[in-house]
Amino acid sequence: TTKYNPPPEKYKVYIIDEVHMLTIQAFNALLKNLEEPPPRVVFIFATTELHKVPETIQSRCQQFIFNLIPLEIISGKLKKLVEKESFRAEEAVFPVIARASGGSMRDAETILEKVMTFCGGELTAEKVLSALGLVSRDLFFELSGAILEERTQGCFQIVEKVVKEGRNLEKFIRDAIDFFRNLLFIHVAPETLAMMPLSGEEKNRLSPLAPRFSESQLLFILEILCDLETQIRSSFSPVVLVEIAFVKLSHSRNVLPIPTLIRKLDEMEERLKKNSERALTAPSDAKEDPPPPLKASEEKSLEKKWPEFLKLLEKKNLILKNQLTGAVFSFSPSSSEMTLQYPESFFFKAKALRDPQLNQTLSKEITLFFGRHYPLQIHLEATASMTGEEKLPAPETEKKSSPIEIPEL
Repeated sequence: TTKYNPPPEKYKVYIIDEVHMLTIQAFNALLKNLEEPPPRVVFIFATTELHKVPETIQSRCQQFIFNLIPLEIISGKLKKLVEKESFRAEEAVFPVIARASGGSMRDAETILEKVMTFCGGELTAEKVLSALGLVSRDLFFELSGAILEERTQGCFQIVEKVVKEGRNLEKFIRDAIDFFRNLLFIHVAPETLAMMPLSGEEKNRLSPLAPRFSESQLLFILEILCDLETQIRSSFSPVVLVEIAFVKLSHSRNVLPIPTLIRKLDEMEERLKKNSERALTAPSDAKEDPPPPLKASEEKSLEKKWPEFLKLLEKKNLILKNQLTGAVFSFSPSSSEMTLQYPESFFFKAKALRDPQLNQTLSKEITLFFGRHYPLQIHLEATASMTGEEKLPAPETEKKSSPIEIPEL
């Protein structure tokens, strides 16, 4: 029909809404008219997904991008429409409808017509919120206060109020995401507050609230809420999911940034490593003072527990237990030292316990079992049958069982 001239009008106008939904065949047919447009014919294509329109179509059109209308302008236009219809409405009604419209004047007028039919008489903010299934913005300020003060009970009460009033949980969570997103932007870049599509009153309330949160806390809150929005769509118990999420939000104040958490874990690991090294230091290398002497009763109890210690090693470290087999255990209360006395035939076992790694393992197990660190001495009986390579000269006053130094093999 484009080849026919308009009878009385100056131009013939074709408006195609959501043009991106046309098929490839339809675009090809349309392209012929765009390449050789008839005189006095105008095409207007409207779309919300420009990337789906073929380049061959875009290159032959002049593009006009329409931005969202600020809330203040929408609110003012709605107020004039209500006054024109001689309808009574509270001042707080218009920002609620403007926010629900998402910046679209057409949607705002549709919502206004809907709530006027639903409410009748006089429009109030409470009636409009109920008609749209929304919650008051005051509730989100109340939620932020409960989170800052770590009042879990307060968070539960907010969820209970939303459910009791029959509000839409998905819309509630989406609005909560939008609210804390605004707080994050204001916290990170306060200059963005002027560009936000918010009423002047809400900007004045958000401005002092944002610095009370930390950046990591706001990121944690948004992460929880975004996950919650996805989960409640397919959940049979959405209220339970919301309650669990809000418990987490009430404890978000102690959340640490990941770099800080990693640094603290590294510091803790370093401290544990140093403490472990001090506890496992061989007695011969230990520089700290020996533990205080034990009482006689404690000394006997210590010697009675040695067989229990060997049984434990049989399960934990059989190799170490075998190295201790054959040694006579004794304890010196004056020096608070443990002594393992080996006979001549167990020379190599006594020698093995002088290995730093095995000695540290033994000291660690003794500390864990007896609850304190004890210096440990390894002695070997010196007998006449031992060669000079196996023993060192001992003083004449020493007896046969006097301790000797074990030479390197």
